[in-house]
Amino acid sequence: MKKLTYIVLTLCLALYSCGMTDVWKDWEDEGTLSTDRLKPSEVKEILCAAEGWKMTYKGIDFYFQFNDGGYVISDTDESILENKVEDGYHLDFKGADKVFLTLENAGALKYLTEGSEETLVITAYTNQKITAKGEVNGVAMDLTPVTSVEIKKNDDAKKAAIVARNKALFLSKVQTELYNGVIRDANGKFIAHYAISGANNESIKISVLENRVLTHYERTLTIGADDENGTFNFDAVTLNGSSVKQILFRFDNSTMSTDTKLSVAPNKDARGFFTGSSYKTYVISKNNSKGDAKEELWQELSWKSVGDIELSDRDVRPLVLCPGSEDAVWYTFFDANWSVKTEFDRIYFTKSKGYMPYGGADRIAEVEQKLTKFFAGWFHADGLYVVQETNGGVAYLYFVSPTTSNWFKLQK
Repeated sequence: MKKLTYIVLTLCLALYSCGMTDVWKDWEDEGTLSTDRLKPSEVKEILCAAEGWKMTYKGIDFYFQFNDGGYVISDTDESILENKVEDGYHLDFKGADKVFLTLENAGALKYLTEGSEETLVITAYTNQKITAKGEVNGVAMDLTPVTSVEIKKNDDAKKAAIVARNKALFLSKVQTELYNGVIRDANGKFIAHYAISGANNESIKISVLENRVLTHYERTLTIGADDENGTFNFDAVTLNGSSVKQILFRFDNSTMSTDTKLSVAPNKDARGFFTGSSYKTYVISKNNSKGDAKEELWQELSWKSVGDIELSDRDVRPLVLCPGSEDAVWYTFFDANWSVKTEFDRIYFTKSKGYMPYGGADRIAEVEQKLTKFFAGWFHADGLYVVQETNGGVAYLYFVSPTTSNWFKLQK
């Protein structure tokens, strides 16, 4: 008989470990304990009958909603700005005077920096109060019933607090990371550049490059947030054939997109790349089909003698032109003398007097005369936004005017 009892108990333990968390149902009335013992079944009935339960621990209000399927939703008040938790719970007993209520993974108690508990040791219960203490720390953790109205009131207050927190963090990121950005299609191709302005971030400029034409749209900007996203909201702009009214920033992974699922990314590192030591020479050339530009600038570059125009990796980032003929080529340099101000990705170029470091026939005047519009666009007083792109394994740099229709695309 003892051997049979051992086998039965072993089987019960095995079933319990496999997730049959109510194995106590078949055993709580067995044995020689008194009839007024504490029973898990009674605790479960009380827990599930109430709309919710409240427990104050470590100065924080915790809320619980139990169902008879073995799941509990737990949450905190707004002193802990973390999402509610849904996980399993199970009950067990030991002797006549203890019932154990275990919250799998500690429920919302996991958010505590110290004193967290997974199991509450229940020593008394009615439908108005469950008396318990933490199994590890031995601190009282009594539960009292609450209505769904009170739980919703806490939900609303906490959600508002989370949104306010997230919006404040988002606004901080706007100033340090998200002020300027780039919108791309599914292939990573540059579609548009955005820049936020105004003392209160109340304006957004979206510069759209479509069919080789650059167009600027100024929109009033409102910045919002919910518990999942920060948002830039503005009147519609058509991008890639769709009406775009919003740019979203996901709080969980910091990715950005438009409301039409176009990819968006901050452009805070573009200026650093251009001005840093890792920059290498890029080229624009109509005759050799390298890069592109606004049509009237592109036509200037059809001048047969111009050759490739290099944006050199020398310290001053000079434009290097090699005009010449079949007999001879002369190197002409025009130092860009780049400078920066407050925007993350905006470069200001100041044109120097041309020079020819390797000598030869003087071609400076001819170059300036043939490329008047090109130089005017490149050295415009309003500067140029820098945008990186890799497409088909080839690296490109776009230089986009923030105020005119000029743009340039250079190829590495």
